[in-house]
Amino acid sequence: MKRSLALLLLITSFAHASSLVCISNFSDDFLYGEISLEAELTALEQNSFELSTIKLDYKLSMDETFDDIWGEGHAYKPNYTIKNKLNYNPRVYTNHVKFEDLYSREIFGFLDLILPNKSLSQKDEVFTGFMIMTAMEDHWGSTVQLECRLK
Repeated sequence: MKRSLALLLLITSFAHASSLVCISNFSDDFLYGEISLEAELTALEQNSFELSTIKLDYKLSMDETFDDIWGEGHAYKPNYTIKNKLNYNPRVYTNHVKFEDLYSREIFGFLDLILPNKSLSQKDEVFTGFMIMTAMEDHWGSTVQLECRLK
């Protein structure tokens, strides 16, 4: 009985998987940047999600033509997964989920992905997410607005 229940729960969680794509081309007073994230998003239970098969790419440049690359990162490990932070209690991004420190050992800096709760069950609709980029290449940080879509 326990084995059947565990199998049923496993199948149920996979039934809620969607492909997530988030992109951004951005600039601030210091840098121009591009970021791309592709992943599988699985709803585990209410307000609990997991990202898997995460492909992450970013470039930071001193000029808008990207001839002067200041920093870049590429990360993809097929078995890497991360769950959202369940005790996330923000002041700004209320009703959002946070995936903290994506690929922390693979890139030089810290990346937190912030996604709105209400959009995580709506396929084929564009929504806004955020990537909090901290200490990138040990020097730069910003919050970047992402254009995201679940498929």
